Amino acid sequence: MIIRLFMSFRNVGCSFYFVQIVEPFSCIIGDASELVQTLDGNHRSMCKYGGTDDDNYNKVYQVVSGYVQAIEVEICVRSGE
Repeated sequence: MIIRLFMSFRNVGCSFYFVQIVEPFSCIIGDASELVQTLDGNHRSMCKYGGTDDDNYNKVYQVVSGYVQAIEVEICVRSGE
């Protein structure tokens, strides 16, 4: 299983320049299977979305929907479907 972690970065005016909000060791657990992704914002704003067209929303949605699909497959396998 892949562990997904989200790290906050803040875009400071241009699309290619981001400022790190916290040190990476504060948002990783050190497991070999973890995958870190960045979200634009600080600790509060990275969890609030303006709608389904929000980039942060879409990143988190893709991860959560992937977990849901994996669980559905596992349920089917275990039930013999």
